[in-house]
Amino acid sequence: WHITKAPRYCTDIISVREFGSAETEDWMTVTFVPGGSHISAPLVEPRGLLALTARCDRMRFRTVTRSFGDTKRELEDVNRELTHALAALGIRKTQIVVTKYEGQAALSRVVPVMDE
Repeated sequence: WHITKAPRYCTDIISVREFGSAETEDWMTVTFVPGGSHISAPLVEPRGLLALTARCDRMRFRTVTRSFGDTKRELEDVNRELTHALAALGIRKTQIVVTKYEGQAALSRVVPVMDE
């Protein structure tokens, strides 16, 4: 949240597919501090951010400790809910990895997200 809202940072949130689980979306950030930017006062976190962080951590722990093979739908539902909760905080993916397959080869590239 801080790197997406603080004026000091330039951040892209990139949607990628979870390794070994193509149906699962994951996000990574690419952030830099432009030259000449100034340190700003810490931002006040929005209500609910800490609870959302804890929920994400619990889900991450569950995915590591047990297989979601029989509850894939549950994981998809939670991912969708978390995406909406993050969007309510102004956190949205800005780019997505698109892969094109041709025969035995694959080419991936990062492209801007079109309005969903």
